[in-house]
Amino acid sequence: MRQKFLLRSIKLCLFFLLLLLTIFPIGRIVWQKWDYYLSPFDLERARTLYGISQYVKEEGASWIADEILFAYAGWYYINGGSPILVNPENPPLGKYLVGLSIKFFNNEKFPTLIFGFLSLFSFFLLCRLFLKKTWIALLPVAFFSWERLFQEQFLYLPLFELFAFTFLNFTIYFFVKAEKDSRYFLASSFFLGALWATRPWMATIPLIGAWVSYFFLIKEPKKIFSWLVSLPVAVVVLSLSYLKLFLEGWSLYKVLSVQKWILWYHQSRLINFGSIWPLIYLNHWYVWWGDKPYLPMVQWNLFWPIFITLALIFSVLVFLKIAGFAKNRLKNFNFDQRITILCLWVAFYLAFLSIGNINSRYVFYLLPYCYVLGFYFLYSFYLSLVKK
Repeated sequence: MRQKFLLRSIKLCLFFLLLLLTIFPIGRIVWQKWDYYLSPFDLERARTLYGISQYVKEEGASWIADEILFAYAGWYYINGGSPILVNPENPPLGKYLVGLSIKFFNNEKFPTLIFGFLSLFSFFLLCRLFLKKTWIALLPVAFFSWERLFQEQFLYLPLFELFAFTFLNFTIYFFVKAEKDSRYFLASSFFLGALWATRPWMATIPLIGAWVSYFFLIKEPKKIFSWLVSLPVAVVVLSLSYLKLFLEGWSLYKVLSVQKWILWYHQSRLINFGSIWPLIYLNHWYVWWGDKPYLPMVQWNLFWPIFITLALIFSVLVFLKIAGFAKNRLKNFNFDQRITILCLWVAFYLAFLSIGNINSRYVFYLLPYCYVLGFYFLYSFYLSLVKK
């Protein structure tokens, strides 16, 4: 009895320690930059910078930071402007949320703070599905919260990685939950639509590919049907983000054709095939400007190659066992079948990143899931040793 109490006390202490470690980086930044977060939106500065930017002037243009562009676009949209006239190369949902914050609070930064905490909470829920124990599920969350990649989202506001990461977490979370109850596909598709309406849809092609592959692996046609029936919800959510165009008399086909233009705009990044791998393992970021073929990426650290490698090894073992290869050698290799969804997402997304230029924003949607798979692999290996 005393031993059980002691064990529970240790686990509770570990949980609160990890929770503190998880929220500390955000709390520190918010505390240090509190005046910045409370500063009002400077409309005249944003309007002036946009007016002389590369988006307006062909010659002699000045560079405008994304956070200023997004804030100005949000103000423009919420005041009746068309989402295809200012920053149409990115979907409008995040900018509408920023615009609402500007309208009611004269501040463009509040939505990022809210989604910062929502992103960690949604990530924790996803980790909890697979890692079971609460304190272990906090490990990937704590690791990611200490990433410079994550913390930078609180230094330049508003950017939309935290918005998209939240939606991505929830769409995968409810997709996994639909394994037992197909009604969760509706929630998954809702957040998929929110993801489409926040970041260019092309990055979700690997997600769709991962899900289709998973259905073939589990061989449950009823699940495929239920998922397909839910997909129109995603299209509805995406379409509603362009409500302004419908009110102007646009047809559904014409509204959705905007996504074709977004694809055309981002096709210019399809160069430097395979550049993701030198970045992961050598910190060689191949760039398309200047006189050097590559630069170091300041967000990179040694955990990137370690956990991406662990995630890939684990994924290969999962695929081999599901496919029926090396049955004897892998007979003691056990895992939650649903973790295959994350394995497929990492595999497909890495393949997607291999076909063109990348930057730190693309890695943002890869690294946290590699942390989940890496910790799952290590924990499973530990349990197998204990059993022996």
